[in-house]
Amino acid sequence: MNMLEAVYWDVDGTLADTEMFGHRVAFNLAFKEYKIDWIWNKEKYIELLNISGGFNRIKYYADSINYSCSDDLMRSIHRKKQIFYKDILLNGNIPLRNGVKRLIEELNRFNVEQWIVTTSSKVALDSLLNSTLSKHSHYFNGYVSYEDVINHKPDPSAYFKAITQSRASISKSIVIEDSIIGLQSAKSAGLNCLVTISPWLKFDSLCYTEADSVVDNLGENDYPCKVYIGPSIKNGVIDIEYLNKLINLNCK
Repeated sequence: MNMLEAVYWDVDGTLADTEMFGHRVAFNLAFKEYKIDWIWNKEKYIELLNISGGFNRIKYYADSINYSCSDDLMRSIHRKKQIFYKDILLNGNIPLRNGVKRLIEELNRFNVEQWIVTTSSKVALDSLLNSTLSKHSHYFNGYVSYEDVINHKPDPSAYFKAITQSRASISKSIVIEDSIIGLQSAKSAGLNCLVTISPWLKFDSLCYTEADSVVDNLGENDYPCKVYIGPSIKNGVIDIEYLNKLINLNCK
């Protein structure tokens, strides 16, 4: 039986619900600061999440509405957005998702490597590590952020880089993601993948057929998770026993 060696964590929507209540809010504040009449509501932002990276998201949206905007201006907007995002995090407005703290601590007790693999910038990641994750940041062995690769999720480059850095066996590793593009990225890198769907997304089984497991959250004893795809869970929480079960499913 294979034993888990490494877990690769996505950040936004996976570790914390930073997308709707952090990044989206910060984008809108930055647009207002630059007197640009854009407001990304939740429905529009869910659509834009198919584009990886904040700068890419701004550029894609500007192109989609034929808005004339130089790259320099878009970079300035993105930098201002990062400042607003940091302030939101430091104010403690974005807690970790259900079960994340428990699982991070359990994996640490079992000496499982933990890596962060995100399309967020290093500035955004550092803001999260220094605020919401400040008491757990030392549990992570390293990270791959937006600046570390040229091609971003759903391209597998970020996961390939993380695999190289960790040197853990691919068959003894698993990714925890929240999105379809994250799942595609992980699977293109040959990794096992558990998807914990963001609370503002609806589950569509046709979109997650590649996943080894899909749940609505990682679970707590008083708030058990629901399994959409994958093996059943006895105690209602995603734990190391369940992750070991997942990495062995593909070895049979």
